[in-house]
Amino acid sequence: MDFSNIDFKNLTQIEKDNYLLICTRQGSLIGVNALLQAGASSNASNDQGQTVLMMSVYNGYSEITARLINANAKLDSVDKFGRTALKIAFQKNHEMIIFQLLEAMTAEQISFELQVTPSLDTFIEKMNAKNANEKEISPSANTYVPFLNKPIEQKGSKNSSLKDMFSAKKSKVSAKT
Repeated sequence: MDFSNIDFKNLTQIEKDNYLLICTRQGSLIGVNALLQAGASSNASNDQGQTVLMMSVYNGYSEITARLINANAKLDSVDKFGRTALKIAFQKNHEMIIFQLLEAMTAEQISFELQVTPSLDTFIEKMNAKNANEKEISPSANTYVPFLNKPIEQKGSKNSSLKDMFSAKKSKVSAKT
């Protein structure tokens, strides 16, 4: 669909948001940029509660996902099927987008996702192990997954990072065996 003849600034908010849904679904970064600049909502959603961020994630559009994150799209919106953008990224196995979302999330949002996305636990443990292996191979290597060092609150304990949380969890499992 060619959007070059449309003056987005003269559209109503509903029209801008609907065009944003279409551009996102079609993977048009140019259209997404133009609509966001014209005032479309980065949290526009369809009748199923799927936001433009969720659509971008579903289709694996990492550049559009980054643009929507930069436009302050809500990262923790839940659609009518109980899915968040991160949960969709896991279902579609879009690893790069998983990293984008985790990097942009607050510790509180990650804590919420740990409750609603069971595979997040396993993924973070896998990335923590991968990070440790890369450090063994090259001690000067950059941290592979910076979000592992984000502070996170756990019930009944002081603030720690995701890395600390999973290390403690692994130690408890090892101690039981």
